[in-house]
Amino acid sequence: MLQAQFITILLAAHSATLDADSALADAARAQATFGAFAARRQLALHGFHPFALGRVSGHLQAKAEGLSHCAPIPNSEDLFCARLSARLIDQSPVHLRVQALPGFTVLYAHWVGHDGRVRQLKPDIAGIFDLPSKDDSVALGVTVRGPLGPETGLYLRFQPNDSLTDPCGSEANLDDLLGAINTLRIEQGNSPLRSAMAPKGYAHARGQELDRQFGHSPLGLGRLLRNQGLRLRHAAEVVAQDSNLSAICRGWMLSPSHRAALLDARRDQIAFVQRGDRISALLWRRKL
Repeated sequence: MLQAQFITILLAAHSATLDADSALADAARAQATFGAFAARRQLALHGFHPFALGRVSGHLQAKAEGLSHCAPIPNSEDLFCARLSARLIDQSPVHLRVQALPGFTVLYAHWVGHDGRVRQLKPDIAGIFDLPSKDDSVALGVTVRGPLGPETGLYLRFQPNDSLTDPCGSEANLDDLLGAINTLRIEQGNSPLRSAMAPKGYAHARGQELDRQFGHSPLGLGRLLRNQGLRLRHAAEVVAQDSNLSAICRGWMLSPSHRAALLDARRDQIAFVQRGDRISALLWRRKL
């Protein structure tokens, strides 16, 4: 699965009349001829800017990688699939208008400035976000709520020559991964996260779920914790799937919404549940 890849916002107007099936079909044709970059560009022309997309061998692989919308690639047995949950239907240098797909609701956006800090934006009733100055911002992620709880619905980069700072290097284990995250937390004046044992009920439930499928719990984090009798302050969860921990680290740090969850000063504990290439990280604040 492709993770943490940015695209530049197109300031030209795009057609808002085409549906997800048409967008996927165009992207699949572009994938067959020109590769993944062209496929992503085709989706962008239709207003779709997914966090994850890729070429898969079939629907089972797509489901395992959390890719919800697929189209056949011409002259191939493979599929082109993406995780589509929201659509950018209008844009300018000063605003975006976002429409959630059926089953999803737009919540808020996180944007990252040149100083590496994450801020939050709220939409109005029509789903319009007033954007920060382009001189202040590097990237933005729109969070939507769906069947599995909050997730990144749109993943955008404002200035192609800028990059988000990240401390990731050649992480070999989870301690290295946590060390990289804490490096950035400390640089921003926040206390480091402390590694903790995952609460037993959470670890058991999430381990079983990750064995079956990549993604957040089908119950949603809040319900999962309540079912296990857990009351954790400021609880949040981030997930990833990759055999390379450096790629996971960089994917989390370059995604505004994941970065916000991991750098939030209110949280001081983190616990990992790992099943093969799949990782779930639970964050919360320890009671004083």
